Parts: sequence; structure tokens; C-alpha cells
Amino acid sequence: MFKKLFSVATLGALLASSAFGDDFLAKVSNGTLSDNSAGVKVLNLNEMKDVKGGLSIRQAYHSAYVNSYGQRLNYTEYWQVLPDAYEEKIGAIKVLDTDKYSTTDYQSFKWFTSLDPKNEIVTIMGTYDFKTQLVYAQFIIYNTKTKTHRTVGNHPLANKIFNATKQMVAYYVYNNRYIPIR
Repeated sequence: MFKKLFSVATLGALLASSAFGDDFLAKVSNGTLSDNSAGVKVLNLNEMKDVKGGLSIRQAYHSAYVNSYGQRLNYTEYWQVLPDAYEEKIGAIKVLDTDKYSTTDYQSFKWFTSLDPKNEIVTIMGTYDFKTQLVYAQFIIYNTKTKTHRTVGNHPLANKIFNATKQMVAYYVYNNRYIPIR
């Protein structure tokens, strides 16, 4: 009990310290990306206004499963992957892939939801398993009408999106795993 309390206090202190916030990019990417990495530039406000294109993710749904004794078995978050308005306008998608940007046809992104475009959303699903204490992430298409999902096969664009976002999704799933579920 004391060990857990100490580790939570330590993590809280790290999050609150300015040293942790200075290079958050390095922390999230396990050191593969940093503000000091080659090709990475910290933008000022004027430069940020000129940035066009890219993908964003936002939490769409979350759920938890419990056993008959009320113990949580797992906690799942569904993060919707959204192209920004500029990407939709020009019909291309740019996904950060390690150290360079690559452009893929926008129709390839739309292909993911070709079965039911009104109800399907491109999603990263992150699940925390309370028994194994591991976080699993998967690239899926979530149907908002039927509340079911299907896995996207080995598609190059899906792999790029997944690789660019899985660490961030896993971070949030792990930190949100005790959110009350209604």
C-alpha cells in the first residue's frame, strides 16, 4: 500500500514539475522525438497559425466491463481519428511518420468507412486489462449505430496513423482507467 502511494506521489510530483513539462514530446515518444531532435522546430504563435493539414484525435467513447462481483475487468477508450478541414479540402492526408511527412490520397482514408460512412468512425481503441495490468491498442472502425467494431487489416495508412498515435492513446487510457462509468 505504501509503495503504491509513494509511486503515485512521485508521478504527481513529476507531472507538476516544470522539468517534466519542458520536454513532454520526449516523454510520450520514449525519447524518439524531442524538441531538440533534428527537424523538430518549436513554433511561435504566428507560425502555428500558418500550419495546415494533419490529423487530430479526440476521445469519442469509453466503457468498462465488470464481473458479477463488481470488479472491473477492463477499461476501454475509443479515440476518433479526424482529418482537419484543410486535409478534406485538398483531398490529402499527412501523417507524421517517424521523421518525415508522407501524403496519402484522402480517398484511402475514406475507404476505411466505406461499408457504412454515416455511422462508422475511424478509431484507435485502447484497452486497460486490470488482471494483466497491460494496455492494448488497436486500429478499428467503430460503428456508432450498432456499437460494434471491425479491425482494419494491414493497410499502410492505417499503420502510419496507428504508429503515430498509439503511445498517446495508451498514456491516456492508463491514466483514465479509474474514471467512473455510468
